Formats: sequence, structure tokens, C-alpha cells
Amino acid sequence: MSEDEPQMNTEPQINMETRAAELCDATTQPVRDFVYRYYLTLAGVPNDAWRFYTVGARYTHVDGRGPEEARDPGPAVGQYQIHVNITHQRFSECTFLIRSINEQPVADGRVHVLVTGDTSRNQRVAESFIQSFVLDYVREINQYAVTNSILKVYTSLPRPPSPSTFSSE
Repeated sequence: MSEDEPQMNTEPQINMETRAAELCDATTQPVRDFVYRYYLTLAGVPNDAWRFYTVGARYTHVDGRGPEEARDPGPAVGQYQIHVNITHQRFSECTFLIRSINEQPVADGRVHVLVTGDTSRNQRVAESFIQSFVLDYVREINQYAVTNSILKVYTSLPRPPSPSTFSSE
């Protein structure tokens, strides 16, 4: 082979869409099982919810009631801070109704999960929530663990702007 000849890539080509679909198909049931176990624990035994997180995980809880969002203290980092944060949220008084679970593979075998649903505290009117997780499969314990999570609860969903807002006047 001369230096002028192009070198052939002998590695197999992987269709990323096909590979992503294969990963999603492979993780769907374990991820769904994880999500249901997580919310059952959060509502039933919230003091144990920290166990779903890795040692250096990050957790942010945003209360969607408006001005409070600006006072959000930022993420809790590490299992202890996550435990304290979750304990202060009084999730033992909550029930969760999961409406949808969407997942997508990301780098290094991790999975990004988006959960939407409703939560109710002490039989009050339900509020919508959305939670985003990044899960990492931990071989030592043979299950997924959270490396990053953001939970946002909406007291009321924002209203769309009125048509007059877009007038050309």
C-alpha cells in the first residue's frame, strides 16, 4: 500500500439511531422499575431515598410557585445533603401519580430519564411535577443509581400569553 492510497476504516460502522433504539429497548423495563421503586420509597420511606443516589450525586428541588425559584439554594451535593433536602420536603405526606416516563441513552452507558406526573400532599389538590434523572448503572449493586436529578413542582401551570401580546401595534 502506497502513502497516496486512502486507508480503509476496518472498524464496523454503527448506525447511531439503531444503537440508541437498542439501548432504549434494553433499558426500558429496568429504568421503569427503578422509577417506580424511587417514587414508592419517596412517598413511603423518604428517609431511605438517599440510597438511590451515588456518593457524588446532585439533587435540586425547585418549587414552581414563582418568586421562590429565585431563592432556590442550588443543588444538594452528596448523599447526606440529598438526605437532608428530601427530609425537609416532607415527601412522606405525598402521593405520586406518574403520567409518563421517557428515557434516552447518553454517554458512558448512562440514561437520561424524564418523569412527569402529579403529586398531592395531605389529600390537597394535586400539583404537576416534572423530574429529570441521569442514571448510571452500578455493576457492584446490579442496578441504576442517580448521578443528577432536578425535581420541579408546579402549583399551577403557567398560562399561555394572550393573543393580544403578539399584536403588531
